[in-house]
Amino acid sequence: MLGLQHRDIELDASPALLHVRRSAKEVSENGHKVSILGETKTPNSKRDIEVPAPLAGKIREHLATYVDKKPTALLFTGVRTRGTIGDYD
Repeated sequence: MLGLQHRDIELDASPALLHVRRSAKEVSENGHKVSILGETKTPNSKRDIEVPAPLAGKIREHLATYVDKKPTALLFTGVRTRGTIGDYD
């Protein structure tokens, strides 16, 4: 979920779709924990999920309120960093 980007949501499709293509991973960089986007754990983790119609409206509200319009903008970000969410956020 933390690796989802704006481009991974198709709310105007019928049915609406969520594309799982990457994951957020925590790595150590210069002695600090950082989260980066990477591959999913297994090839089968990449999939398309149908979004129920009642949920599509809530997702649309979330996108309008919290998510930048850039295709690569993360759907869920840390409060301070606006980057991937980690235990340190």
